[in-house]
Parts: sequence; structure tokens; C-alpha cells
Amino acid sequence: MWPLIVLPVALAVVVNAIIFARGWQSSNDSQRRPLLPPGWAVGLIWLVVFVFLGLAHYSVARARGLFCVSSIAIALTVGFCLAYPFVTRAFEDERRVRALNVSTLVLAALTAIAVSHQHLRALPALLPLLTWATYVSLTDALTAATAAR
Repeated sequence: MWPLIVLPVALAVVVNAIIFARGWQSSNDSQRRPLLPPGWAVGLIWLVVFVFLGLAHYSVARARGLFCVSSIAIALTVGFCLAYPFVTRAFEDERRVRALNVSTLVLAALTAIAVSHQHLRALPALLPLLTWATYVSLTDALTAATAAR
């Protein structure tokens, strides 16, 4: 079952490599979102998030099986988070990007609810994703509110 930990991290490394190879991390995000850390730090944050998602998935799958609701919810969350940079890259409209950030937070919360009902011990491993998604959503809201003035 160790691939449940290693696979999300390995895929996150590949996604980060694509992002850095294409120069996406150095786009004008620092101007549009001044409260976010630089691109390299965001990549590190996501690696940490994926380590913890892998640990949560491993813990749930070991206790409840690979095909329980919690395990599937975590797998879907991993897939969504891996696709996120490619999907947002296609959006020019900042409102859509903000909506996707809020969607990430909602998905993380729903996954946490599913995990809390089936394997409470895995719940702390979802805190990095919940924290990061909350921070990004709040900074986006603050940036939008400041720009509207």
C-alpha cells in the first residue's frame, strides 16, 4: 500500500517540473496575487500537501479498504489538485480562477467530512490541504476586494 503515499508525491513532482519547465511559476501571479508566496514556495507547499494526502489515503485504505467512500474521496481530491494548475492555466478570467480555488476548498472540506465519518485518525493529514485552500481563497477574496476599490 506504500504506492498510495509515493504516487501522489511523484505525480506532484512531475506536475511541478512541467510548471517550472514552462515558466508558469514566474507568470504575473505576484502582481495579481501579492499575498501569495513565490512560485517555488507554492510548489514546495503543494509537495507537502501531497505527502499528507498520500498519508491520509494510506491510513484510510489500510483501515477501511481501498474502495471505501473516504479512500475514493481522497483519490478524487488528489486528481483534482493535480489537474488544478492545468485547468487554471486555461482561464484568463480571474473570477473563474477564484471560483476554482473555492471549489478546491469545498472539495477538501467534503473529503474531510467523508474521512471523519469513516476513519477519524486520518483527518489530521487533510489539514495541510484545508489550510492552504483556505489561505488561497481568502487571499484571492482580499485581492479582489482591494482591486474593486
